[in-house]
Amino acid sequence: MNLYRVGLCAMITSFLLVITAVYLLFISDIMMSFPWTMFWHFTILLTGLTFKLSYVMILVSKSKEEK
Repeated sequence: MNLYRVGLCAMITSFLLVITAVYLLFISDIMMSFPWTMFWHFTILLTGLTFKLSYVMILVSKSKEEK
């Protein structure tokens, strides 16, 4: 699989994860067994890491195409 496609899929997945977390925390009435701040912080950390890694994968694939 192309590195560009993997990076793009990871970027889209991280965006969908943030949208899902916003829905779960602020729109739905789901009762959580752990504090919502911990859930929010964990989600932001994961999506931030995923987004950065996917951006690096896209940049690496672009630089390989230019050579």
